[in-house]
Amino acid sequence: MKKILSITLFLISLGVFVACDKQDENKKEENKETQSEENKQSEEENTEETEEKDTKKNQKKKVEAEEEESEETTKKDEKKETQMPKHNFLGKIDKFKIRMQLNAPRDKDGNLTEGDVDGYYYYETTKIPIKFTGMITRTAKGTLIIDLTTAGKDPEFFSGVSNASESFAGEWKKGTKVLKFNILGQ
Repeated sequence: MKKILSITLFLISLGVFVACDKQDENKKEENKETQSEENKQSEEENTEETEEKDTKKNQKKKVEAEEEESEETTKKDEKKETQMPKHNFLGKIDKFKIRMQLNAPRDKDGNLTEGDVDGYYYYETTKIPIKFTGMITRTAKGTLIIDLTTAGKDPEFFSGVSNASESFAGEWKKGTKVLKFNILGQ
């Protein structure tokens, strides 16, 4: 009987041991699943972090590109300013004294040349600037022609030719009024 009891106890212990072994295996499986889920979450977080970093890098690149473009635009504007120096003129519309500032291009020798122009003029008596835009063109014979227009309800027009270096003469018009103008560069 002792032998049976010993065998029975042995078998029971063996069953408990086997059961414990199965529990350990189940725990290991659960741990593997948990680790697998944690790894997936970690991978997703890493992916999100990578995407965030990529987005930030792209935004930084975009900002840098915009800054470069802005710098290039500034350089182009600075070039325009050098190509479009201001020229001061003194003259008359009929008997009325005027001063004019003309932003116009010059050639490599420093002479006025064709291109878009802008600026303002004012009457000596009022000193109120009147803005204008226009063009200087060159005829086949090399004569410079100036055409300027002011903004506003009642635009004014200057249309003239260069009769000497740095001077223009022609007609000033406003509505039905037409007067002669003459300006000389200073």
